[in-house]
Amino acid sequence: MKHKRLLTVLIAIALLAAGFGLGALAAGTFGTQSDPLVTKSYLDSVLTPRLRSEYEQQLNSEVDELTGMIDSLETSGGFVSVGLARGKTLSCYAGCEIVLISGTAAVSGSALSNVTVGASSSVGTSVAKHNLYVCPTDGGGVKASAETVVLVRGAYAIV
Repeated sequence: MKHKRLLTVLIAIALLAAGFGLGALAAGTFGTQSDPLVTKSYLDSVLTPRLRSEYEQQLNSEVDELTGMIDSLETSGGFVSVGLARGKTLSCYAGCEIVLISGTAAVSGSALSNVTVGASSSVGTSVAKHNLYVCPTDGGGVKASAETVVLVRGAYAIV
């Protein structure tokens, strides 16, 4: 009985010593001061390039969007004639001006200000020909219900 107990104590001590030895070995071999664990090498070789790539893609996307907005502005400040196919929408940015020349269209996105008559045109109402409409917020515009020609001054997109 005494031998069994002594043997159990010796085995427990041996396991404990082996655990401490492996712990010390692991602590001594994993990571160095110049490359602690895996974080520095992971950051340098994996994470940084991936973040840089995602950032550049997002930045290029936003630059393309802004370039499109700038390209849609007329440098002389005059109106540009824009043709809209049936079902297409002229989506405007704040301050954009619209004049319907031919065809039929309805207000879409958000209300437009009809400067000619001094009233607000709500979404879904018909756009009157030869009236000047101003888009007070981003996203307002007109949706063509037939082949339509409008004059536009300001930033817009056709969707």
